[in-house]
Amino acid sequence: NSVLDFFGLISNYEIQLKKHFRSYPEMISFSSKYFYDNSLQVMKIRSKPVDEIIKFNFIKHDGLLDIEKNTNKLESEYIINQLEIILNDENPKSVGIITPHTEQQSYLSTKIHNHKNSDQIFNKLKLKIMTFDTCQGEERDIIFYSLVATNEKDRLSYIFPKDLINKTEDEID
Repeated sequence: NSVLDFFGLISNYEIQLKKHFRSYPEMISFSSKYFYDNSLQVMKIRSKPVDEIIKFNFIKHDGLLDIEKNTNKLESEYIINQLEIILNDENPKSVGIITPHTEQQSYLSTKIHNHKNSDQIFNKLKLKIMTFDTCQGEERDIIFYSLVATNEKDRLSYIFPKDLINKTEDEID
């Protein structure tokens, strides 16, 4: 039993949310299903279809394991290449990078700080590199998720759906 089960047994009053204003249905559906019996009403209105907001880019992996624990060199190179493209836009958007691993956060920070356009990347793009637990309240126009997952080594398979990872060669960017 959990601590919540224990407190449920000794509580004399319970209350649950009815409406949720901060997240889109795709983000809060897990909580609604498992904690609210699908009764949580999502009030956030989306102005664009999901496929215009979220894009998955699967990087073809070389099959090699990164030497540094919880890092992914190919993901980092891809993201830095994207930052260079965004930096050259006439009106570059603000960018955030979120990763579940502090090692990948440090790796990306080092690589970008050593980049020839480091100051411009951090200043013009308002770049912030965060872990999942440090991104609360941060907003950027573009967010890259660096999951550090490959078919050879995936420590996040219990968090993210397998059907997003198991793409065919034709579907990989």
